[in-house]
Amino acid sequence: MDKGKLKSNLLLITYAILLFLTLQNWPLVMNVLKEGIHLIIPFIYGFVIAYLLNKPFNFFYNKVFKFDIKTKYTLLKHIRKPIALAVTYLSIFTIFIVIISLLVPQLATSIETLTRDLPEHYKAAQQFALTTFEDLKLPNEFILDIQQYASQIVQQVLNFLYTALPNVLDSIFSITSSITNIIFGFIISVYLLSSKEKLVLQGQKLLLAFTPTSFANQVIRVSQLTHKTFGNFISGQILDAFILGLMCFISMSILRMPYALLVSVIIGLSNMIPILGPILGAIPTTFIILMANPTHPIQALWFIILIIILQQIDGDIIYPRVVGNSIGLSGLWVMFAILVAGGKFGIVGMIIGVPTFAIIYTLLREATYTKLKTKKIKITEKDIEE
Repeated sequence: MDKGKLKSNLLLITYAILLFLTLQNWPLVMNVLKEGIHLIIPFIYGFVIAYLLNKPFNFFYNKVFKFDIKTKYTLLKHIRKPIALAVTYLSIFTIFIVIISLLVPQLATSIETLTRDLPEHYKAAQQFALTTFEDLKLPNEFILDIQQYASQIVQQVLNFLYTALPNVLDSIFSITSSITNIIFGFIISVYLLSSKEKLVLQGQKLLLAFTPTSFANQVIRVSQLTHKTFGNFISGQILDAFILGLMCFISMSILRMPYALLVSVIIGLSNMIPILGPILGAIPTTFIILMANPTHPIQALWFIILIIILQQIDGDIIYPRVVGNSIGLSGLWVMFAILVAGGKFGIVGMIIGVPTFAIIYTLLREATYTKLKTKKIKITEKDIEE
């Protein structure tokens, strides 16, 4: 038998045995994986923090502290990166402290006031609805059905407000339970940012040394595409969410609507989820506005109109300019990515599903064009028109 075939067969048999043993001991394998992940949690935190701070660091390193350094000022060349790192982390910590000191007390007050006054608002809304129905002289059966459906909806929303919102605050304040991992994560992120070029170069050398050149080059290209797509998407989504939340807060403050800060934070955060985010954020916030003044539902109607206007401005003007066409997906495929990834992985899937699918879409498109070019096939939209 040919030595090459023998080697391939041995590898195939080895992989088959390993796969069989893995499936036979699946619970043990999962426990080992969980333990392994638990051990590297600080490194996962560090990677995420470093990735999020990469663009601010590049801005300070390449823009702010980019100055001509002559030979006699070699010391500046050596301290340029440490200065950029220090300014990056100092800026982030300052922004974080300012946001926490201004936002958390107001959010806590808003949530506390809302949950405390909800029973009275609910009773007032019931009385207003009954009076309205009597004035309209609607059939009693119809009124009872509406009351039943309304009670179910309100109860579900009340359960959400009484459990979910306080749990969010508890999660924010109970973050100290994993403070050690977070601290180590920040320390590791400093090392990752300061030596990212060296780490990338080492990774490329390992790939080129121990894998076929074509495979290594493909992995490097996909890694670069992944980095570019995720970086543009995440930074664009954060900036877009901040702008929308700020516009919502300013508009609500001008219109003197209640809970402006709480509602704006919910709208901004929900906008991190493409397409479905605005809908998910508008439902609870509309209820919050309605419960703040249940005898005047016109205010909730004005709020819905305001959100629609803001979303149109965001979708037509802000989002294309902030995020642009960096992900390279049409609205249909964005919706597909959100539904598939969201159905499997929840909120996290909705957020990371879009850039992940954008990468797959780009690679598939490039492979398709390459195959068509090889086969010398040209096809345009005019060829499929009826």
